[in-house]
Amino acid sequence: MQGPIIEQIAAKVDGKARVAKVNVDESMQTAMQYRIQSIPTIVIFKDGEISEQLVGVHSEEQLLSAVNEAL
Repeated sequence: MQGPIIEQIAAKVDGKARVAKVNVDESMQTAMQYRIQSIPTIVIFKDGEISEQLVGVHSEEQLLSAVNEAL
């Protein structure tokens, strides 16, 4: 459900931001590092630091706004 929205965001911010998906079942160390306890969790970084962490399904507008704030 969140996947297609993430792909749309990735296309819109191409060249301005990097978008990546992580399978937390395969990367449990990463999930623990960022304290991810619920799926989906969106982590937005700015200058290598967490800018925002969103839990649950969010609309394209909400996610794009959060990404643009971090740019």
